[in-house]
Amino acid sequence: KIADYQIHSIMSRDGGNAQKMANDYNALIASTNYNDIIGDPEIDVVMITTRHNLHCQYVIDALAAGKSVFVEKPLCMDMEELAAIEEALKNTNGGLMVGYNRRFSPHSIKIKQALVNRVNPMIINYVMNAGYIEPHGWVHGKEGGGRIIGEGCHIIDLFNYFTDELPVSMSVEAITPKTENVGKIDNCVITVKYADGSLATLTYCANGSTKYPKEFCQIFCDNNTYILNDYRQTQIFGIKEETFSTKTADKGHYNELLKFADAIKKGNRFAIPLDSLLATSKLTIMADGMLR
Repeated sequence: KIADYQIHSIMSRDGGNAQKMANDYNALIASTNYNDIIGDPEIDVVMITTRHNLHCQYVIDALAAGKSVFVEKPLCMDMEELAAIEEALKNTNGGLMVGYNRRFSPHSIKIKQALVNRVNPMIINYVMNAGYIEPHGWVHGKEGGGRIIGEGCHIIDLFNYFTDELPVSMSVEAITPKTENVGKIDNCVITVKYADGSLATLTYCANGSTKYPKEFCQIFCDNNTYILNDYRQTQIFGIKEETFSTKTADKGHYNELLKFADAIKKGNRFAIPLDSLLATSKLTIMADGMLR
């Protein structure tokens, strides 16, 4: 859908899947070897959508080959990997984007526009009613790295976006489960303090009802309150009251790709500021370690 871009190659470990996708989207090449993509001079941008444990090496290899990279979240799994990616970025002109779509939702943008002239720090409460995944699911293991690294990062990035600041401290608490089927990593509360004094709290739950909205956010600042309800409705309460709705939940998936594509065409390496990208990874890796 994005003008000036076309899908050139698709790589999957399953050759049949790669070929089917290539046929469906008119890609020129289907492969089971990612070096066929990394080493192809015709390719400008590499999109990495593998399981989480493979992200780091693919990012580094693509950057080293001079490509711009869009990698699904998370960027990496630990501090050693993050340091390696930072080093790789010093030796390339390629761009880097992580799939933190929430900041590109029209609902998030609406709130950010209303906050642009704020004077005082914010209090942000965000509930991620994530839903239950059984303890042996891949997201909990070495491939996934846990749900805070793998999904909670979305919300830390959104906090960075709303505050337009970098975090200065963090505290973490988790429940103490009484049964083996309930985990503490995905039933926790993370509070982040920002340089401007703002406080942002993520309540991440896997033990709630699927009938309740998955994501719900409240922001309090300068006698105004902003409510984001599952990326379907945003309400603003204050001097000016407003309600903004979309027909479906719009978490910004398409907008993030538009912004990334536009940034690369204009020679902007980072559609999300690099210091913010790195801060999100650092916080989520630290939070996961504290929870464990």
